[in-house]
Amino acid sequence: MPSISLSIKSPNVDWSVTFKEPEILIGRGGENHTHLKLPDPMVSRMHGRLWLRPDGFWYEDTNSTHGSQLNDDPLKEPTRVHTGDVLMLGESKLSIERADISDDDLDLDELFDVHIRDRVLLSGDGGGNPKPCGQIKVLAQQSSTTTATKSATKIATDFFGKMANDISSKELNEGLPLVIEDIVSLLDQVERSVILLTEPSGQELVAASYYPAHEPAISTTLIKKTLDEKKAFIWESHQNPVMSASAKRLKIKAGLYSPLTFGSHHIGVLCADSTSPSAHFNEEDLSLFISISQVLSALILANRK
Repeated sequence: MPSISLSIKSPNVDWSVTFKEPEILIGRGGENHTHLKLPDPMVSRMHGRLWLRPDGFWYEDTNSTHGSQLNDDPLKEPTRVHTGDVLMLGESKLSIERADISDDDLDLDELFDVHIRDRVLLSGDGGGNPKPCGQIKVLAQQSSTTTATKSATKIATDFFGKMANDISSKELNEGLPLVIEDIVSLLDQVERSVILLTEPSGQELVAASYYPAHEPAISTTLIKKTLDEKKAFIWESHQNPVMSASAKRLKIKAGLYSPLTFGSHHIGVLCADSTSPSAHFNEEDLSLFISISQVLSALILANRK
């Protein structure tokens, strides 16, 4: 079950607590109901809230008198929080010891060769990688030259404009992190995403940008399938009795894969996934994802030139 564990240091008292509720109201209390009461005169009666979304835990300040800070930066809008982050509310320090969005009741023996790495070798056996330990069901597939539906294009108009600006006005290592965050925000059920770019040698793909900012979740087989077939697809995991340590760690349930190509140029792969058991991507999601990959490919190529 998803849960969040906090280590709290308020004036004159320290303690730890774990919540499994989908929403945690935080404040000094009084007549207002709160799940976490902070004995701190600098904390408002209703100061802020933590809540669970498909992509993780988020925090927002609910118009408190003295505001909130995340990792020493003032919070102006709702922000996703991760394990290791520190919230300051008044003079109270809330350290996030663990923000776990997995469901422990689920059978996690579901995937195959999902590995944690920052590059993929495109030739040979990948340096002795383990054999596949699960099965993948392709739910939908279409050519990467297919255009997005009008409704999806309309929804993403602002997104494409911002992506063009981020890539064209910055170095790739500065623009791609902004793009990857926007991709996760645009596609509601996506929690994580990776942009992999082909090295000049053509023998490796390197994770150029990924969200969240820790080790990228990469499936070497699906990446190679995307490159070999030059097609984008939706996939979901089948239940499988073979244990996969990486699948258990990453808890991937569904995802989107698309090649990054422009004309004869094979630039890389764009992938996104979700750990939510309720995640489901449809044809419209796929069409939008393909359009993103097409525009991103053109922008990356133009930036390199």
